[in-house]
Order: sequence, then structure tokens, then C-alpha cells
Amino acid sequence: MSRRQCCVFGCHNGGKALNKWRDEQCIIHNKVHRSCECMEPFQLLSFPTVNKDPGARKEWTRRVGRKIKGNKNWEPNNDSRICSMHFVDGKPTDENPYPTEGMGYALNRYTTTPKQRKKPAPRMTVDSASKKKCTAASEEETGASGSSYPTYSSIQDHDYGVPSREDKDATIQRLKLMNTQLKLEAATAKLESANLHKRIVSYDKLSDDSKVQFYTGLPNRKALEGLYKYLAPKLDRIRFWRGASAIPRGVRTFKKSPKKSGPDRKLSGKNLLVMTLMKLRLGSLNEDLADRFGVSTATCSRALTATLKFMASELKCMIFKPSEEVMRANLPRRFRDYPLYKDVRHIIDCTEFFIETPTNLEAKAQTWSNYKHHQTGKCLVSITPNGHFNFVSEVWGGRISDKELTQVSGFLDILSRGEVVMADRGFPIAEDVAQHYAHLLIPPGKRGSHQMTKAQVATTKKIANRRIFVEQAIRRLKTFRILKYEVPITLVPQLDDMVTVCAALCNLLNNLVKY
Repeated sequence: MSRRQCCVFGCHNGGKALNKWRDEQCIIHNKVHRSCECMEPFQLLSFPTVNKDPGARKEWTRRVGRKIKGNKNWEPNNDSRICSMHFVDGKPTDENPYPTEGMGYALNRYTTTPKQRKKPAPRMTVDSASKKKCTAASEEETGASGSSYPTYSSIQDHDYGVPSREDKDATIQRLKLMNTQLKLEAATAKLESANLHKRIVSYDKLSDDSKVQFYTGLPNRKALEGLYKYLAPKLDRIRFWRGASAIPRGVRTFKKSPKKSGPDRKLSGKNLLVMTLMKLRLGSLNEDLADRFGVSTATCSRALTATLKFMASELKCMIFKPSEEVMRANLPRRFRDYPLYKDVRHIIDCTEFFIETPTNLEAKAQTWSNYKHHQTGKCLVSITPNGHFNFVSEVWGGRISDKELTQVSGFLDILSRGEVVMADRGFPIAEDVAQHYAHLLIPPGKRGSHQMTKAQVATTKKIANRRIFVEQAIRRLKTFRILKYEVPITLVPQLDDMVTVCAALCNLLNNLVKY
């Protein structure tokens, strides 16, 4: 909590009040003040330093006029501030460099203007008719009593502007009506403010299968519930990353083991899952998702970063290499019925994702793709003949070649003896594959000849008809639109996690379609 406070006596402006205003909802822009364009109500201005302007610092301190024990002069510290409301121009200027407005009990000490007198109370007017009545009544009483001294009658037949009973009742009724209207307006404003924080999209609202498929990419509500049930034990205790400054100093001690380290969250585990899936499926901006789920943009960004890393680590088990028996039992007919292709276990290809142009020149050179003529990130994917992702590499810059990416990605380490790897003509990795006692199957090239033979054309057609499965798998991977369009530069560090999560979800959808 901020300890900065305006040091003028009687002024309560400080960092706490300023943070409270920033977290309030702006009625004009329908979002919190922290992310809207409204001007802050005040600013906390620091004292001039001793080295820069000692005279101004001394004058500021004198005008504050505070005292401490022993009637000693007060000196400002590092947290001492004077808010902008005490300056004529809202800040120190050449014309008004010192605070003069509302300086508390020190106001009379440094101002030359004398204190104004209170205005006299309004006198009640008496008309001439009332005066004549009073005079006549006094004369009659004087004559009857025979005394020259005036006597006062108990009957008040004059009018000094005092409202009648009917006027009082009408005024009371009018004030009651105004009070009722103000209460109604206050209740309406409170209801509208509550509706601003109402979530437009949530886990509970996705009850229709069509809505689930549109927002998350999963086929139905049952698949969404199954995925949440698998992730729920750890998803409900996930902790958001808040920067290195949020790491506690020293050794943390707990009286009891907490269910979740850190403060309570505004988003439940179910809504975290839905928000992350919507980010991948729709490619929405963080501000849009924050408005949909009724949180701030910063909370949405931290939640997506933490949940993506968590889902990537938990769902990575879905990207695995099946056993030999499982792969043989699930071979499609076009592979199983032909001896040349029945040993194919991997169909590999490289795919690229457009990213925003980085400002760093070295990163810009590493991500430039001569094939796409754009800044891209490239990764190597491998599928089984039935379309199951069994390997996804890390994302590299688009400048790297397919051969080099295959060598450094770790794909060659998962090959077994006698397996066949099917690839495009742009993968000259036969020697690397042979070192792991496997075989490479690529279409024949026409290097050294002007035209391919009839047999080479037939072989190329057969291999292309089977290698097209990896193209379909990549197209299915890019149905998650965050990987289809240009990835913002802020999300580039999370590309590895996004590709892993998308590939695992594709495997999940593939299994749901089968069974």
C-alpha cells in the first residue's frame, strides 16, 4: 500500500485514495479509471530536492507550517508530498511556484487578505398595515387601563412571513417526494454499476453445444466438462505471475497450509479455462476478454500467461508416440494394404506462423522468412498415419531451414529401428535418419535430368496422396485463430505453449471423433 500522503494539515489526498479512484468504474467509458482516458482528480507532487533547489524546498516546508513534539520545525521525508489542489495552476509554475491554496491552519499565517465578516442574518419585513393594527391595539389597551405605559396583547394578529400550517405540510410532502426520487435514482445507479461488472460470457452460460463449439473449439458441452475435470485439481490452485517484485523476501512461514498461495481470484478455474480457449479459438484481444469476464486488462493478461503455461505442461502428455502394436492396429487402409507404406510411423512437415515485426534488429533477422516474405515463427510437427500428433518442436525463427530445424528439434531422438519417415522433397535428411537405423521416404527429384520419368511421376503421386495427411493436420491446428493470423509481438514468448496446447486439443478432438 502506498504511504505517500499530502502533508498539508486537514488534506486527506494520498496514494491510497488515488489507487481507490483508479480501481473504480468509469461511468463515461464503462471501464475502470486505470485504463480509461479520464484525468486523475489530483497529483502528488514531491518536494524540491536539497541539491537542486534548497530555497524552494525550505519555502515549501515553511508554508506547510507543521510542528512536531517540542515545537520543532517539521522536515519532509521521502514519502512527503503536496497534492496539486494546493497550487493555483495545479502544479508549480514560474508565476506561482509555491503552494498557497487551502494550506490548513497555516492559511492565516501567510495570507494578507483579512478574514471576511459573516453576512448579517436576513431581517423579517413588516408591512404598514400590520404596523397600524399593532398601534391601534396598543392605544385601545392604553385608554382602557388609564396608563400611559404600553401593554402587550397575547393575540398575534400580524404576519411576519411565518409560513402557515398548509404551507408547512406542502413543503414536507415536496421534500418527501424529492427524497423518494433520489433514493430511486441511487438504487438505479447502483444496479447499473453492478451490471457493468456482470460477466457476459462464463462457463455456466455455455450450456448449448453450438456455443461451446463456437467459443472454445470443443465439439460439445460434455467435452468441455471432461477437460475441466481433468485439469480441475491443479487449475483451481494456479498462481498468477505478478513480476519479480511480487516475490516475498526471506523465508515464508505459514500457520497452516493454504489452499492457494496468494490473494483470492476474481476468476474461477472454470472461467480461466473458458477464457484461455476463447483466446486460442477466437484470437480476441485482452481488453475484449477482460470486458467479457468483468475483470481488468492486467488481470486478464496475467491469467492467460499462467493458464497457458499450466495447460501446456498438463496437456503435453497427449502428444506422444504410440507403441508399435497400437500404430499397426490403427493404420489406415491406404497404408496397411501397401508393403512400401505399412512401416510409415512419422509424416513430418514444417509450418510457419506470422508474427509482428520485432524492433530488435537481431530478432528481426532471425524471424525473417524468405519463403513467406514475412516475419514468422517456424516449428516442426510430426503425425502418425491416422492423423495423431506425436511430436511438436519448439518454435524457432522463420530464417532457420527445414533440415537444420529437424536436426536441432530433437525429432531424430524419438526414431526407432526400422521405422519409415515420410517427408517432402525439401528434407534432405536421409543420412541423419539412417544414423538412427530408420528410413526416409520422399518423392524422387529430377536433379540431373530435364524431365521426370513415368515411374517417378507415379511414385510422387502415391507419396503425395499419403503425405497430404500432415497438411490436413496443420490446417486443423490452425483452426485456432491465434495461430492463423498475425501473432502480436507480446505473445511471441508464449508461442511454444500455444502450439503445444493446440496440438494436444487437436489430438483430443481426433479421439472424440473416433470414439
